[in-house]
Parts: sequence; structure tokens; C-alpha cells
Amino acid sequence: MGDVWSYGNRSWHRLPYAYPDRKGHTSAVVDTNYNATEVYIFGGIDNEGQYRDDMFILNMDGTITNITTSPGNRPSRRAYHASAVMHTEYEGTLIFIHGGTDGNEIFSDLYVFYTLNNSWSYLSSGSTPAAKAYD
Repeated sequence: MGDVWSYGNRSWHRLPYAYPDRKGHTSAVVDTNYNATEVYIFGGIDNEGQYRDDMFILNMDGTITNITTSPGNRPSRRAYHASAVMHTEYEGTLIFIHGGTDGNEIFSDLYVFYTLNNSWSYLSSGSTPAAKAYD
């Protein structure tokens, strides 16, 4: 579909984004400076059935930022993964990505995305969480 909607004043409003069509992606709402909100969208499957590893930011001014070339050890292409957001005092907002599938394998890995510098890290816990893919 590729469209983005907002709910306010008891009604839905379509937002003017030209976001690429996806399914099986995750989105994370991040408050920046406590006054503006960004929505980070990671991965999923596009219209051609290709698994993706890109990250987009939907900015509240109606623009989209593609941060596909962010540095660090980024997750592989995947869909049906889980994500969680954690706000920290010193590292800014962190977005965690766990599990998912590339259509052949179900992953049990865990990554973190640092919104302050748009970089990725792989997290090793010593013990591996169970592989997960959510459909």
C-alpha cells in the first residue's frame, strides 16, 4: 500500500508520504527533543517479493529519509521480525531488532540501531534467544 495514516480529533487523516510498499516490516515511533516525532521503518518484503534491510525515517514535516547506508554491523534482509524502542539518557533512543526470516531461515539474532548517529551494532548475549518470526 505505501500510504501512512494518522489518527487525531476522532478521525483518520492520510499523510503525504510516498513510502515504498511493504509488508512484514516493523515501525518504531521515536520522540526527538520531546516535540517532534519520527517513525523508523525497517525491513519487510517489497512488491517484488524481495526481503529488505533498509531503514526509512518518516519525518513529521512530510519528508522521508532513507538511511540505508548507515555504518556498523546491520541486520540482514528480513521480514516478520520484532522491534522495541528504549530511550536512554546518554545514547539517545535505541531501536532493537530481533529475529525474523529471509524466507529460508528463521533468525535468533539481536541488533540495535542508535538514532543519535544512525548506526547499527550486533548484540551478543552469550546465550542465544529462540528463533522467532511473526506472521
